Parts: sequence; C-alpha cells; structure tokens
Amino acid sequence: MKTLQSMVLAATLTPLLCFAEASDFNYVQGGYVNSSVDAAGFENIDYDGFSVEGSLELTEELFVYGDYTDISGDDDSIAADIDADSYSLGLGFVFGTNDTATFYGTLAFAEASASYPGLPDVDETGYTFGFGARINTSDRSELEFGADYQDVVDTDNKVTAYAQILYEMFDDVFGYVNISGNADGETIGVGLRYAFKAAER
Repeated sequence: MKTLQSMVLAATLTPLLCFAEASDFNYVQGGYVNSSVDAAGFENIDYDGFSVEGSLELTEELFVYGDYTDISGDDDSIAADIDADSYSLGLGFVFGTNDTATFYGTLAFAEASASYPGLPDVDETGYTFGFGARINTSDRSELEFGADYQDVVDTDNKVTAYAQILYEMFDDVFGYVNISGNADGETIGVGLRYAFKAAER
C-alpha cells in the first residue's frame, strides 16, 4: 500500500500552469481535480479534490508562485481510502518571449503527505523544476504545455508532462481545462482564474 500512497502523492504534484498576456504572471486560480492512479496491483483508482494556486511577478522576468492540492478517494475500493495533499513554493523565470509565445522555467520546494487507515502517515519533501511554453491561440485563448521533474515522492516516474487550454470569458476572468500525467496515471482539472494588475514597480 505504501507504493500506492506514493503514486497518489505524486498525483498531487501537478505542474504549475501559468497563463495571461506575455510576461504576465499575476493571477490566482482554483478548481476541481480528478486523478486516476495505477500502482501496487490496482488500476484506475480515482481520487478527486481541489487545487488552488497563485503567482506574482517580481520583475518582468522573475515571478514567485505557490500551489496547494488536496485529493481523496471517491469510490468504494479499499485502495481509495487514501487522503493526500501537497504544496509547493518557488520561483519562475521567463527566459524568452515574443508577440505570440512565452518560454519559462520553474524551481520550487515541495511537500506531499498522505494518510491511510492502519498505516503510518507518509510525509515527503523535496524539489521540483520544469520548463514550459505558452502560446496565444487567439485574442482570448492560450495553450500551454511543458514538463516537470519532481524529487519529492519515491516513484520510478518522476517526469510529468502537462497541457492546458485557457479561455477569457469576461475581463480578467478565465476558465481552464488541463491534463497532466505519466505512466503512473493522469490528473484532469477544470476551474477559474482571476488575473490581477500588479502595482507598478
């Protein structure tokens, strides 16, 4: 069961997904997430919960960000009794941008924990880093994709790929759908974002 706990923990470490106009990383967002995990003899064990995150530009190239995810089992399987959560706090750097695309990297401290009835709680800490690209697909929508490496949870699959589409429904209010995953499973999220204007530096 510890192996399954590790897989569920890894599912909470969804890569940071950033959008808005080029070089704009000022936002808060939150939404529903559903994770499907394959591990320790179990297949397609579903967990759901919520995720919140935010980002704030420090300069045109540097931003600080954080996120929190909480998931638990949503079916009657014994393997679904795991409750897991994670958070990360880190820095991002925009190393390339033009009128239609932004390229960035991230580095963060992360912690993930899980509990299962009758077993000791699992609590892991470490770091994540990754690279991504955001591309304007229209005046009101963007596509993002990239990959993150995590050295937090003991699993053979430490690299997670991700993609997200975001659409501006009202001024500064966006809806999003995203997916991330690797050989251990995948996570799908839907939610809302508010993009705010930072104070002039």
